[in-house]
Amino acid sequence: MTSPFPVIKNARKTLVGCAEEYLNRVNNDKKLRVFLNHHPIKNTELDLRIIFLDGNEQWFDLGFIVNASLVQGVARYKTYNRKKDRFQNRHEEPYQEALSLVREQSTLPITLQEWDIYTLL
Repeated sequence: MTSPFPVIKNARKTLVGCAEEYLNRVNNDKKLRVFLNHHPIKNTELDLRIIFLDGNEQWFDLGFIVNASLVQGVARYKTYNRKKDRFQNRHEEPYQEALSLVREQSTLPITLQEWDIYTLL
């Protein structure tokens, strides 16, 4: 599925990178494992939200993704409408689909170290 905003590709890459890094660290930490109700933790159990602000710590204009989230296995991307002073949902996809799309576009392992958030904008 093609997303309606080209910038969703960058937000998706950041969201997937953060989620995979978090899952990797939590699931591979033997000291932490004793505190978990079960193992391994899955992406459907995450509640992860990332915001993107401009250099003045303000929401970007309508054409940019300002919020990417992963909740119960669903990735969502939102823009901000200054005139209406509200967020607008722009795209939603199952996390597995987002992960597959990122993997198709990258030959490297998906980890947080790949991303430099400032180069995404």
